[in-house]
Amino acid sequence: MRNVINSTCECPAGASKKCKHIAATIYYINNEEVLSKTTVSQEWGKPSTAGTMKYKKGKTIEKLFQKKRKELCYDDKGVSHKSLVNNYDILSVPCILSKMIKEEQQYKSWVEIRKCIESILDEVEDHFDQIYMNEILTKQNECGIIFNCGSYFPLNLNDSNYYFSKIMINSSEIKNIFNKTKSQSNQCDLWNAVRNSRISASIKAHRIKSSKNISFENQVSLAVSLLNKKSLGYQGKINVAYGNKYEETAVELYSNIFSVTIIKCGVIIHSHKPWLCASPDGIVIKRGQITKVLEVKCPISCRSKPIVDHVNKVCNVPYLKYESNKIVLKSSHQYFTQCQILMFCSGLEQCDLFVYNTIEPITVTVEKNILFLEKLITRLEYFYFNFYLPNIVSK
Repeated sequence: MRNVINSTCECPAGASKKCKHIAATIYYINNEEVLSKTTVSQEWGKPSTAGTMKYKKGKTIEKLFQKKRKELCYDDKGVSHKSLVNNYDILSVPCILSKMIKEEQQYKSWVEIRKCIESILDEVEDHFDQIYMNEILTKQNECGIIFNCGSYFPLNLNDSNYYFSKIMINSSEIKNIFNKTKSQSNQCDLWNAVRNSRISASIKAHRIKSSKNISFENQVSLAVSLLNKKSLGYQGKINVAYGNKYEETAVELYSNIFSVTIIKCGVIIHSHKPWLCASPDGIVIKRGQITKVLEVKCPISCRSKPIVDHVNKVCNVPYLKYESNKIVLKSSHQYFTQCQILMFCSGLEQCDLFVYNTIEPITVTVEKNILFLEKLITRLEYFYFNFYLPNIVSK
């Protein structure tokens, strides 16, 4: 209760200090509470109910600001599945991982077994190849053709050094080259090197044989062109790719048709004419004996039509013809020259030309022609020592 000591008012009744204004003021002073902005609770910026519960009084600073947990330290080396298999018996857990690991282990075992079997088979194959190559070298000595040996010797110094260091090789080297060039032109540098330094049974021999202009200048030009390998061109590449694609299928089909075994061949170098070589598509083995040499052709022109029209007796390839109701290889064609050199280098008497397509493959057996070979080998030998070899050395 506040005591009022003195009061005045400007109203007429105030003179007696008993006016209503003074009474009202005294009542206000004793009954009204005076409030300011700072005496009432804050209404703005209040925390939410969840925040109020979280940060209500009674929580310590440590609880309000808890320390971050230390991250667990893992071994960054990782865990190999071998460790899981050997140390934790994970394969006993029925899950996709254990199944995959089991399959991987089985696959690795299968790969090792396959490598072992292939290695054994390669050794066996090499053993028999050595036997067959020995037989081929023996047959080369029994070719029945007589040549004038040594008529181009002595050579000049450069030609002689090259010939006796690069071309003249013994029987062991011939067998070694045969084995190492079985992949033939497919990624085999040795195959190309051996053939480039010699006259091969391919188109080289036929171009030399069929050359009409035998002048010195023309023969030199021919030697240069044979040494400078030209691009096959667009269509040539297509033809070669098609032949390579179906050659293995053709060889397998030939083997099944005639119930024979085919030896895959590398380059065969003639032991008495080491400047001459051939690369057959296979050597035919029947009942353990070498019988024929095999040459396969896969003409792209006959992929969708017959090789031979038997009704009209028309051949749809340029190298075959009907003769006395038989299909024969034209003696004027380069494939005839090729087959003859294949037989000469292998020492065999027959060559099967197997012309393959999916409609009806044709087999033409070519017999060795001694008179043809005598003329051909003499011509090739003259060309090699007088034009081909000097150009190799000069390069």
